[in-house]
Amino acid sequence: MFILYFFLIWGLIEIVFWLTHRRDLTDSEMKKLSQKRRGKYIKENYNFRLVNSFPDKKFKSSMDSKGKMYRANISLKDFPSYAANLLKWKKHEWVLLALVQDKQVRFFYANKGLDNSSVSFNCNIYNLLKICKDNGCQTIMRFHNHPNSDPQHYTCLLPSNQDKISAKSISEIAIVEGINWLDFVCERGSFSSFYREFSKTFFPQTSKIRYIKEENGKSKTLNYKLQHELGIFR
Repeated sequence: MFILYFFLIWGLIEIVFWLTHRRDLTDSEMKKLSQKRRGKYIKENYNFRLVNSFPDKKFKSSMDSKGKMYRANISLKDFPSYAANLLKWKKHEWVLLALVQDKQVRFFYANKGLDNSSVSFNCNIYNLLKICKDNGCQTIMRFHNHPNSDPQHYTCLLPSNQDKISAKSISEIAIVEGINWLDFVCERGSFSSFYREFSKTFFPQTSKIRYIKEENGKSKTLNYKLQHELGIFR
């Protein structure tokens, strides 16, 4: 009985909403919808899959320890698992920086550290940001591995204090240039995302105001869909 009442009440709410929300969105409503679509995009696409990824063994063993940029075409959602497996079994720390265009990783840079306790990337951050802008990439994801000699007794997936400091300082440079920054720790084929900062200027195509304006006001039905997407309870 409760379920029946629930659906009856919800149906009435939907009918009232249909009758009262077929007008054009106001400027402030379009801004709210833009932010909502942006948040939904980030939640859906920066939620990474745990998959069994097996990078090519020859490529893995031939990676330039001094640093090199590689072209790629790997799903954003799958790339952290790919990166973790690429760094799996490395006895020294490595760092890998992935450049993301929409939902795909198009490039990644990798180099080896001097030892098994620290690593920094050998490329210039401003050159990396320029490559992003020249190729329409909106995000950089940094991965580094923590070699673990005793995985049965402790984990190395937790970031160090220096990892956190580095993530914050580098992200501040990236954000100023309109590039998102994410940081990960990898260990034995697993990964952990410990830092993310999205630029306030980052808006996927469908969440941009101009895109919403093209939809707004075309018909009462489309207006209703936009209003419904914005939310019945705001």
